[in-house]
Amino acid sequence: MTCRQILDDLLTRCANHGIYLVLDTYSVTTTFVDYPYPTTLIPNADAFANYVAENVDVLGSHTNLIIEPYNEPWTVTGWQSQSRLNEWQTVWQNVINAVRAVENSKGYVHHLIMVSGPGGTLGYWGTLTDNWMNLNWLASNPFSGDNLVLTIHCYRYWGSVGLQTPISSRPTDYTEIKNIYIAESLYYYSQYYPIYIGEIGGYTTISGEDTWLTNTLQILNEWGIGYSYYAWRDDADWQGTGLSMLVVNSEATTGGTVNSYGQILVNAIGQGG
Repeated sequence: MTCRQILDDLLTRCANHGIYLVLDTYSVTTTFVDYPYPTTLIPNADAFANYVAENVDVLGSHTNLIIEPYNEPWTVTGWQSQSRLNEWQTVWQNVINAVRAVENSKGYVHHLIMVSGPGGTLGYWGTLTDNWMNLNWLASNPFSGDNLVLTIHCYRYWGSVGLQTPISSRPTDYTEIKNIYIAESLYYYSQYYPIYIGEIGGYTTISGEDTWLTNTLQILNEWGIGYSYYAWRDDADWQGTGLSMLVVNSEATTGGTVNSYGQILVNAIGQGG
């Protein structure tokens, strides 16, 4: 079976259980690539838009499909520049237009498309008004189209509440981190767009992560912002910092038993996440 045939089958299986599937590209090579182009498979921005549109052409009959064209779009050179912000806005808008053209021609529904800035992760590098690591970039670089969802990731470890060192000294207090998220425009734009925190998680080896995660999920619930946890894994030392919500080696025995961090997620969902 081809990759798209496997995805077609997976979408059908998900639909049978009332599950939506987010089709999210991460890398087009065997090593991490900041932007999806230029690579051998995707040489330029137009090729990237065509690639996403081709996926929708094949899979778009599934109404439970959600499209996230690229995960955490960084770039090594000049990622904090306005020119890079403008470039990514143009690329993303071209993707939106290409997808809608396919859907219109095939009679498909307009699927949800997740859009993001070129930082990919909520945070600030220097000041709270840096446009690349929050949602402030939308003021100068908005997207046009229907059924768009803003997406961004949220990790204390990666600077969502600041870059103080050591990491264990970064804020966890409910009121303090809420004010930071307000400054990062998370609340403001949640009043105008649906927002989805595509990744959020606590690093079990770092002090204060559990308190930060508990309070952050409470804030997201209060603001009506959706989220999904990263990662549903039972590795003993995922990414070198214990980023997992399952008891080590529990997937093979119970299908996955939540650890204390996983329980934080369960509790938050029970409160309205």
